This record gives sequence, C-alpha cells and structure tokens, in this order.
Amino acid sequence: LIEYLMTAYADRFDLSGGDGKGRLLEQVRPLILAASNTFEQDRYLTRLAEMMSVSPERLRSMMRGSGPNGSSARPQRQSYGRSRPREERLDPAQVGSALEASNGDGLEEHLLSLVIANEDLRDYAAAVPEQHFLDTENRAIFTLWRSAHTLAEFDTSADEQLAGRIERLRSRQFPPSDHLIKVQDVSHSVRRLHERHLRHIKQLQKEAFEQMTPGASEDELIEMRRQAAETDSNLKLLFPRQSPS
Repeated sequence: LIEYLMTAYADRFDLSGGDGKGRLLEQVRPLILAASNTFEQDRYLTRLAEMMSVSPERLRSMMRGSGPNGSSARPQRQSYGRSRPREERLDPAQVGSALEASNGDGLEEHLLSLVIANEDLRDYAAAVPEQHFLDTENRAIFTLWRSAHTLAEFDTSADEQLAGRIERLRSRQFPPSDHLIKVQDVSHSVRRLHERHLRHIKQLQKEAFEQMTPGASEDELIEMRRQAAETDSNLKLLFPRQSPS
C-alpha cells in the first residue's frame, strides 16, 4: 500500500525541479516513517530516491533532520525517528532546493544498476533513446550495454574509463525483491526518464517562443504550436492524471 501511495503521489508533481521533489517528500515522509521497521523504511526510501533522481544518502539526511541539510540536535540513529512524540514538518521549498543541489544523476544510475545486474530485465529498458541520459558516461554505458547481446559481452567490451563506474554501479545494494518488483522498478525508471526528457523539450519550446522575433512567419508559429501540443500530448500519455505545467 505504501509503495502504491508513493507512486500515486509522485504522479501528481513535476519531479524535474526542486519544488516538486520537496512537495513529494512532504507527502510521503509520514508514510515511510510509519513503516514497521528500518528495513522497510530503507526499502521505501531507496524507491523514493529513484523517483526523485537523487542519491539515497542525500534523501536519508532529509528524512532524519529538521532542516534542509539534515541538521538535528539529536544523535542520528539507524531508525529515522518513528518514535518521535511530535513529527517535525519539513519546508518543501527548502528541501527542494537542497535536493536540487544533489550531485550525480540518481535516476540514470538506478536504472543502469538494475539492468547491468539482471540479465532478464533487458527487454524492459533496451528501447530507451540514449539521448534521455544526460550524463555522458551514463549514456556511454547504456549504449554499450544495449549493443551487447549478453552481460558477459558487455563486461568485456567496456574500456578502462568506464570500467570503474560500471563496477560501482554493479556494487550498489538493493533490498531483496522478486522479478515482478524489479520489472516495475525498471518500468518506472524508464517512464521517469521519458518525462524528464519531455519536460526538457517543453522548456526549450517555451524559450523559443519567448525569443521569437516579431517578424516570424505564420508557418513558423503554426509549426511551433504543433510541436508544443505534441509534447503536451506525450506528457499526458505518460501521466493521465497529471497536467503538464
């Protein structure tokens, strides 16, 4: 139920920016803190970090602390403080700004970690366009993985520059899960990559409209409106309940 609710909340917000991430964390934090044990909390937190494209470590500090940097007068424990008598509310704007400053690309790395460790997940991610990966090394790793027929072939074809990152991605720890959960995880990551790419295109289209000269032809205006409408339509197909902003 908690995982379903997390996904439902995630579909309501634009997670390409800090504001949406902060608002999502505000909604789901009580659900995660209500989990029965720290193992379950870690599992949901890892899932949430993937949704937000941030590192689990960065998100964990938000869960523990009262401020955007995770600062707290209390000693940090393995539990996220489920037994606190009064749960402190987070400021979505401050949290969003802090999460936006996170290093690395959690979404890309999460997806890559899954597919290079599980041979049976190939069909669920191989169709992702390589330009959806913003990090150049992540894009190179994905392209190499997709062109290889097996993981063994993928391992032997990587050069020294990529080998270190591949090893780091493969060594990431995930909570125990069955094949169905892994498929859902990959499918959700793929969908988020598509969303991020479409929102980036939407932003570029908005900037292009703002920079148009007064002497632009009618044909140019019609084509730009058509492209913008197509982007909005593709976003609605990804998230029927979520209107593009």
